[in-house]
Amino acid sequence: MPANKKYLTQSAWHKFANIFNGLIGGYLLSQSFHILLGLFLEKTSVIILSVIGVMIIWPTFIILAFMIKPRWLCTLIYFGGSILISLIAYSL
Repeated sequence: MPANKKYLTQSAWHKFANIFNGLIGGYLLSQSFHILLGLFLEKTSVIILSVIGVMIIWPTFIILAFMIKPRWLCTLIYFGGSILISLIAYSL
């Protein structure tokens, strides 16, 4: 049974914003978190953890990008959070 058309996004801009936020913003946020984690733990273990951890965290951020309705809020959280975490990591 196909989905009801009234619940699907009609605008191409909204579809692009969701996909962009999920893929790029989620990846940047998960990688910046692992960079911050690398400051406090051993570098070799963080690299191994990063390979596995990003495969778990990134799809979660992709799904959350589609669940957050205001797209500007999702963009602010993902890109603002990754910039904030990166600034903290590189200032230490």
